[in-house]
Amino acid sequence: MARALAGLGHQNAFFIDPGELADAVPQVDVIVLVGRLDGTVLDVAAAAHGAGVPVILDLADDLLSRSHSANRDGRNGVNLAALAPVLAGITVPTHAFAARVKAEASALGLSAPPVHVVPDIAETRAVYDETARFMDTVRPKSATTGAAAPTGGTAPASAKPAGGLKRVVWFGEASAPHTTCGIFSLLPALEALGKLNKRIALELVVVSDDKAVFDELIKKMGFPTRFVPFSPPTLFDELERAHVALLTGGDDAFEAVQSQARALQAMAMGVPVVTTSNRGLVEFDGIALTGNVKMVKKIDQCLSMDRANVEREFIAPAAPILARYSPERLGALWEKILTGAAARAKEARAAAAERTGVLFFLHSPRDAGPMRTPVEQAVAAGLTPQIVVTAEALSKGLAVRKFLSGTKQLPRIVTGPDDLFAGTFDGVGTVVVRSLEETPARKVAQLGESAGATVVTADVAARLWTPASAAAAPATAVPPAPKQPGPYPERVNPDGSSDWAFIVNPKGRGWILEAICREIGSRQPSTWQMVFSMTDLPPARSYFFSHHSVFVKLREKFARQLSAANTFIWFTHPRSETPELIAKQLAEFSTATKVIFTCEMNRQLWLDRGLDPERCTVVLGGADKNLFRGHQRGNGVVGLSSSFYERKNPDLIREVVQLLPHRRFVLVGKGWENYGLFEELLIADNFTYTTASYAEYPAIYDTFDVFFSPSQLEGGPIPLVEAMMANAVPVASHTGFAPDLIKHGENGFLFDIDAPASVVADLIERAFAIETDVRESVLFCDWDAF
Repeated sequence: MARALAGLGHQNAFFIDPGELADAVPQVDVIVLVGRLDGTVLDVAAAAHGAGVPVILDLADDLLSRSHSANRDGRNGVNLAALAPVLAGITVPTHAFAARVKAEASALGLSAPPVHVVPDIAETRAVYDETARFMDTVRPKSATTGAAAPTGGTAPASAKPAGGLKRVVWFGEASAPHTTCGIFSLLPALEALGKLNKRIALELVVVSDDKAVFDELIKKMGFPTRFVPFSPPTLFDELERAHVALLTGGDDAFEAVQSQARALQAMAMGVPVVTTSNRGLVEFDGIALTGNVKMVKKIDQCLSMDRANVEREFIAPAAPILARYSPERLGALWEKILTGAAARAKEARAAAAERTGVLFFLHSPRDAGPMRTPVEQAVAAGLTPQIVVTAEALSKGLAVRKFLSGTKQLPRIVTGPDDLFAGTFDGVGTVVVRSLEETPARKVAQLGESAGATVVTADVAARLWTPASAAAAPATAVPPAPKQPGPYPERVNPDGSSDWAFIVNPKGRGWILEAICREIGSRQPSTWQMVFSMTDLPPARSYFFSHHSVFVKLREKFARQLSAANTFIWFTHPRSETPELIAKQLAEFSTATKVIFTCEMNRQLWLDRGLDPERCTVVLGGADKNLFRGHQRGNGVVGLSSSFYERKNPDLIREVVQLLPHRRFVLVGKGWENYGLFEELLIADNFTYTTASYAEYPAIYDTFDVFFSPSQLEGGPIPLVEAMMANAVPVASHTGFAPDLIKHGENGFLFDIDAPASVVADLIERAFAIETDVRESVLFCDWDAF
């Protein structure tokens, strides 16, 4: 990151000795403590506090974990508490780690500073070599010897790789006392490798730092193994020769927050990855092969491919995502975090020299109620309140005394405005009165303005210092959505059968496919039931398969039962396809009563592929017009609504947000922490992310003027019709049913899925000028009609 920052024009200084850094504090703009939470950094913190220099704590390992050897007796928590007054932020590599840090800070009674997620880079040999050359020019002297601190080196020569074998590479730390990750995490995979070796001659290569641990693991394995002492050059050598990287990990809390840097590194070096967990690899769904189940099959898949197929299936699709993890890209994120911290510190130093006092003037008991909230918020904002109360106000009832007791503020008592003079307003930047309609308040306002203070009324002051979290909350409480969408409850016939069975994969519980099935079932009078089993199929007259894959899983097992019933397949959008897969799906679709497509685009696609027109139809998605009632536009918000998937085009969202700093963007959804550059969105002043419940969506959508739908692949999306029902102007990619709902330039805009961010940003700007009643154009898409 230092090299990337230098490339962006910033100067770096490196320190190993905390004392030397403490002496140099007045010459730096921001300090990054890299993995240091020991007592030696406290002198640095004291020097930084005195100079008003912000400090960023960068944690790659969970040094706050109670099981970490560097945190004996919880001493790191004490050090964090000491650092807290000068910490401008903490950087960690994963969102799980960020949650852990926030929880630990809360347990220590700390109000945690911002925790920024900056992922680890996808390191290649070229990146390593370039960084090593950079460090040769800038690396610090050792605190004890004066020699240059080492940056790596060449490992002792190891055994040569066996010729003709398929190489499976594992690399990482051999073991650590605070975690179960390490070489022995390979243990569950060894049996699978042994079975595979009977069909494909392979070699397990372990690049690590402790051969004794390796030797204990591989005793009597029965297939070739090789240990390579770790160094960056030897690791890159082995990755260049590897056919697949098998990256197992631990199963403890420490491992759960660690980054997937090893997987990124392997993929960046052109090696397909099989790993036991998809934690942190959601972006690479279908590219990195994850999960303990069928491990042999996944490794076999990689080892059986020729290089051209490996490139097509694993390397080429990973490349655009890996670009997010380059030093230059993440260096730009670091730049924003560090320059932002430096700028805020500069503003804080300037503000400290300016007026931070707020004078509240109460001359009547009626002033007490409206003043309480602004006083409390001023205190929370770090301002200095001064309460000036007239003796008359104190004498008329208990209201003012209750106000003083509740706010815990001591007053200055005056007979009236004539007791105030210019010196009263020294250090006062703001004067607050309940109302300017009364003479005493107007006199105080005139005095304050003459002294250079800003005068506001209590209702305005209440908004000046409103916490960001409160300002972002929906203004209107929304009742929870009904559990039963339509009038007809789920029920079966006396014999246990039903007229309709809606079949959803168990993993789909609580997701949109289950919700759609319930919308359909509860709006017709026949008996119906939800089915979440992939091993049992209750008798029914008609079966509705919420996804094509569910139909495939059950078709052969229950062939006779399904042949005697109607079968309907709900087809949302195509997945990764090959000619062989398309032919297979066409044969499967041809056995169904109907394939129901969510948009005309997908129906036409399958007609072109040879599907019988009699077997297919289109039913556009719906929205509840009583829930999404429509609103008057004018809030200036660009809304987005979706869970995170790579096909949701996250890079385009980020670029558009940056191109339109004057527009406010609100994203409602879940899982976006899996986007590698999500931190870059979170620190943007014009972006808000919320994981609200669905019951809150109507109130959130009522803040949208424009709805931005950037997906590269969709069957719907349902949030598009919901937002249009709420009268937001859509700007959507040309996919799913967007072309079925949007008349370009009339009730919204469409753009090609590969359109550049500048084109999309221009359409969003144009959308604010549309005056059409968008809701009216989609009222036919309610759930009853669906």
